[in-house]
Amino acid sequence: MPASLHTASSSLADHDADSLARHLDAATGCGVARGKRAAERAFRHAFANDASGGARWSDGALAEAGIGAWARPTLVALSPRIGLTVHDRAPSSDGTVRLLLQAQDGGLIESVIIPAEEGRDALRTTLCLSSQVGCARACRFCETGDHGLTRHLTPGEIVDQYRLVQRICSDPDRPMDARVDAPRPLPPADRPGHRRRAAERPVSNIVFMGM
Repeated sequence: MPASLHTASSSLADHDADSLARHLDAATGCGVARGKRAAERAFRHAFANDASGGARWSDGALAEAGIGAWARPTLVALSPRIGLTVHDRAPSSDGTVRLLLQAQDGGLIESVIIPAEEGRDALRTTLCLSSQVGCARACRFCETGDHGLTRHLTPGEIVDQYRLVQRICSDPDRPMDARVDAPRPLPPADRPGHRRRAAERPVSNIVFMGM
């Protein structure tokens, strides 16, 4: 596929422990085994207590986490923060929430939160993730394909959709649950077919769109 469909990224979320170990080895010559030990410490520091990557991320913070000076400059250059922002959100009267997310290069993608219907599997919440900016298929029923395929998402941008939605689902304010513009009244919570509010449960299922 053309190289133009890919974009460079400096996100920690683009890596797992193995790929980060290789990245450290390529940058420092440390060896993969030593790099993996540093990578695992970096991930624990970045995400153990805050999946959104809100931990302090600096040379000093990584030193306090027990990461050697040889690895810290390479790690500091990789941001643990979520690289997507919510451009718009569209809650539906049945509890489904469509999120329009903006990447750092301005590209727009869509994620959809679908809570299960009451009475079927009430504890399940499905997240539909985008894997591309745009789509080449141009299905008539889908707006995403109107502008064609722009590029593929980086691994970090795919992971960040999950991280962002998990943060939204754990937000006690849950702004998308107000649904003041719902086109029809919500049925009682104990009626079959009613979807619980999207923010009441964490994501349990993931579906990829645009693959």
